[in-house]
Amino acid sequence: MKIKNVFSLPIILMGLVTVSCQETKTVSLNKSQIAVVDSLSNHWNKENRPGGAIAILKDGDVLYKNVLGYADVSLSKKSTEKTGFQLAQISNSFVAYALLHLAAKTTFSLEDDLATYLPFITKLNTDIKVKHLLQHSSGIHDFEVLKNIKGWSDEKPFGLNDAIELIQTQQEVSFVPGTAFSPSRSNLLLATVIIERVSKKSFEDYIEENVFKALQMEDSYVLTSTNQTDSRMAKSYRINEEDTIMTLKSRKETYASINIVSSISDMIKWEVHLQSPSMEDKTIVDTFNSDVQLDNGKTYDVPEGRLTYGQKYIHDERGIPTAMSTGGIDGFASAVFNFPTEKFTTITLSNNGEPYNGYIGMLSAHNIMPEAFTDPTTTDYTTLKTVALRQEYHQKFEGMYWDALGELTREIKIENDTLRYIRSNGYSSALIPLSENKFQLKTDFDDEIYLEFKDENGDISMHYFYGDATPFFFEKYIPREISEDELGDTYDGHYSCDALGVTYVFEATENQLIASNGETEPIQFKYIKNSVFQGNQWFMGSIEFKKDNKGDINGFYVKNDLIRNLWFSKTNGKN
Repeated sequence: MKIKNVFSLPIILMGLVTVSCQETKTVSLNKSQIAVVDSLSNHWNKENRPGGAIAILKDGDVLYKNVLGYADVSLSKKSTEKTGFQLAQISNSFVAYALLHLAAKTTFSLEDDLATYLPFITKLNTDIKVKHLLQHSSGIHDFEVLKNIKGWSDEKPFGLNDAIELIQTQQEVSFVPGTAFSPSRSNLLLATVIIERVSKKSFEDYIEENVFKALQMEDSYVLTSTNQTDSRMAKSYRINEEDTIMTLKSRKETYASINIVSSISDMIKWEVHLQSPSMEDKTIVDTFNSDVQLDNGKTYDVPEGRLTYGQKYIHDERGIPTAMSTGGIDGFASAVFNFPTEKFTTITLSNNGEPYNGYIGMLSAHNIMPEAFTDPTTTDYTTLKTVALRQEYHQKFEGMYWDALGELTREIKIENDTLRYIRSNGYSSALIPLSENKFQLKTDFDDEIYLEFKDENGDISMHYFYGDATPFFFEKYIPREISEDELGDTYDGHYSCDALGVTYVFEATENQLIASNGETEPIQFKYIKNSVFQGNQWFMGSIEFKKDNKGDINGFYVKNDLIRNLWFSKTNGKN
């Protein structure tokens, strides 16, 4: 995912705060470069307001380091270079590194069967290897989806053991391990359990001894249920439209795949180590930086980039390779961008409720090394070789399209002699015809997005290409209104998931299906096609009903990119 320069900030020259960290030295930017970087984070520099920390590295040396805002507003406690910020999903990189470290230092192997360490895996009747966890190719269901389907309240504590109990309910894998990708959060969580069972130590102790201490990361630790109020960590906040500060209490507890805390000082040491590892750790880092692959050699390519074993995404940013990792939870956000060919890195951490702060690092990189970015910031569509839009031909592409794994509906429509791609929120983009069947989606930035239509004996499909990512597949369908009576007669009833021990009651109301489990807000389901319904909650974004030999509904599957086959059986007829 490329970073968009969607706003312009005033350039205000501020004092540069730099302190040399161990194993690095501080070098300088010129005044103009400093002014631009400062301007990007100026909104963090307010009295008694939360903020964040920024570091920029070149050849392992510190070009820029600045800490702004407050770690604790109520105590008027300013953040420092040693203040801890929850890294959220960037924690996955540390989990992956710890697992690779364990494999390098012991007889344990990533090729080991997962069931050797997690006996409950044997009931899935398939061979899952440890490496499949880091590849996201295990076929194990996502525990966060299971948690929400079960109706687990956010007010109720939820920890590692709770997550494992949910994972253990799975009856069959989503696919043959090693043959497909699914970014299930269960993968990295189970990696921490493997580390504990192999090393005979808690994950917290293992990573403290073998990673944090080894790299002299003095401010880094795993957030657990016992250290949620550690004074080393900044409090997390959200600032609403009225400029009122709200303190956010973390609702996550003891699963380390999101709960690593680190400071800007320690993150510098971490990134320097990854760029220039010791000979002893070089093999670990080489594997960390390599692409994950399926058994057939296919890599995991998504709009963010190509996934590595280190849980970073590699993509081209305006012509140069870029490794990206980002995270966000509650009021914390974090982002790291590596430009390996330039030996350049940006790190941003914050606690002010901003959901994404990576733009600060990316736009800083654009300013500091403009000559490295060979591609323009926007696409000149006037240079494209196009064909004329033919109404009589292209009208067959008009209509509604469904992406089953992404649980998305899109509309294609000709307006004023232009074919348009229309999102579910109504926002549309023009499609530029490059051939009779291939179009480029017009954006305000440098993203290269293509749509290709295929007609196979009247069955129309649309393939959505985002850069080098694996294309998304959309199937054209004809929307059909189903009456409330037909919905009720066909789908009303109780549906139970024996694995999770949860029952949903479905009732037809105003041409929709409304499902409730008595614990969470009711879910609204809209008919798409062929017994497929789209839900308005992320954890049940689509379901597919199945019929028995008599043609009666006997249940449904939850189907999405995180869970492909969670089964609910119909336990009675119409209510």
